[in-house]
Order: sequence, then C-alpha cells, then structure tokens
Amino acid sequence: MIIKDQEGNVSVRELQGARCGEHPHPRPAAGTNQQHDPRRNDIDGFAAVLANNSAAGLLLIENLWALKTKQAMLDADARLLLFERIPHEVVEENLAEMAAIGA
Repeated sequence: MIIKDQEGNVSVRELQGARCGEHPHPRPAAGTNQQHDPRRNDIDGFAAVLANNSAAGLLLIENLWALKTKQAMLDADARLLLFERIPHEVVEENLAEMAAIGA
C-alpha cells in the first residue's frame, strides 16, 4: 500500500500473508527506503500522482517464466525493445530483511 497523508507525506506498507476476510496490520515495506531499490522509483512515480489523504495498492509479481520467454524470442531472432527486472541482489537483500523482522 502507498499511503499519502493530508500533508503529502508518503509511506509504504506491506499487507503480506493476509487471509480472505482478515484485516492485516500493515507494516513498513522492507527495503523501500534504499536508494538502489528499483521499487523506490515505482513507488515515487505512483505517489506523485496520488492525491493527498488517499492510498493506492501495488502488486509486485515475480514472473520467472519471462526469462525463458525472452530467450525463446531472442533465439527466434526477435528484437527486444524493453526488458526490466529487479536485480537478484536486491531481491536477496529484501528477503533477508524480511526474514530478520519475521515476515
């Protein structure tokens, strides 16, 4: 969740592990304050268009199939126009941070 208060201050909260019908207690998202975290740019971009005193949900999905799809396309002499990914090191750092806080 990206939450923007009445003064325009932005905070990020994770709603992980909630079951249908439950109201989880949001906690600060791991790693989103790091300068090298690619999610920070996405979060900042969404927050810029978010009205004060409102919230938005973001869903991050890791598509492992995309690597095989990209390779199959390249093997077929296709031209790749855009391919973005979260660096493995950043994923590992965030997983370690989450484990440290018991997520």
